[in-house]
Amino acid sequence: QTGDDRIEVKTLKPDPLLLQKLALLMIVPSEAGQELANAPVGTGPYKFAFWDKSNESHKIILEAFDERAKFKTVQMISEADKFIRTKMLIDGETDLLTFVPFDAVDILKEKGFMAEALPSLEVQFLVFNFKSKFFSNLENRKLVSLVVNQDYLVKAVGGFARKVSQFVSNGNFGFAAKISEHDYDLEKAKSLDAGVKGQTISIHLAMGLDLLGEHLRKQLKEVGVSAVVSYMDGDKLLQSMQNGDADLYFLALKSDLGDSASFFEDVALSSGKFNIARYSNPALDTLVEKSSVEMDPEIRLEDLQEAMAIVMQDYFGVPLFEYETVYGFDSEFGFEPRIDGMIYFEDVTKKS
Repeated sequence: QTGDDRIEVKTLKPDPLLLQKLALLMIVPSEAGQELANAPVGTGPYKFAFWDKSNESHKIILEAFDERAKFKTVQMISEADKFIRTKMLIDGETDLLTFVPFDAVDILKEKGFMAEALPSLEVQFLVFNFKSKFFSNLENRKLVSLVVNQDYLVKAVGGFARKVSQFVSNGNFGFAAKISEHDYDLEKAKSLDAGVKGQTISIHLAMGLDLLGEHLRKQLKEVGVSAVVSYMDGDKLLQSMQNGDADLYFLALKSDLGDSASFFEDVALSSGKFNIARYSNPALDTLVEKSSVEMDPEIRLEDLQEAMAIVMQDYFGVPLFEYETVYGFDSEFGFEPRIDGMIYFEDVTKKS
């Protein structure tokens, strides 16, 4: 039944993630048209007032729309420079700072600010190219997995990260708790007779991932493998991934739907649009396709967990860690970060 305050949604097939997908849709007036780009409008307790684009630090000002609004005005400022962002909080130009630089946390605490960290749900991992001569061999994939030291990497990024055992975080539906933690054992890797000594592999990484690249180069050298690490800008790296030019890549993935289906459908499925691993397993494809239309959450959970077990057994890649997102705010404010990273102004309280 439909009416002025109801809509009816029809799908071509069952969709267990329909409600999550609908939650990402913007509800806007049909007559708004292209004006939405300059004068956004929605359904919340605040209304758009002003968008200052006069400099690189864009500022959007919202005003209270109805009695649900806790504050008369809210200013949202976008600033890419991490030093400027931190200084703005210290100088009182802003009250709440998201994505606090890890190296600024101690400084903020020393000055009396609060700093709260929460898992970002974005998992960082390595991806093997199954079509490369080196990683088409399962034993080679196992060996390289053994040389990756998650503890070192977490410490190297300042400790604001958590080790992960698989390709989605614990906050996602489909997380398989039975999967054991990553096994780092350099001595075991050295003892493996996989015929890798003297071989050379190529690793293509994004600019700025020097720490990871150098770690991989040094660790692989310990087992007799030479790694040629190249750092590329976005376009060149994407081209390399599309062509399968390198043996090893790095990816970071966060599901906006909080569901492991994103990883499988985009990255691990044979027909996945970003299957840079050139990976294919019919058993996995069957499970993922079945789960995409399964409306029973218990059955669907079992399917997704079994699918994760398969990619781990196949050594699809190496799970690394999950960054934490740090929020900084004035001690006069009360704020509890949300696991999805969203900020609802009504959840912010002011003590005085």
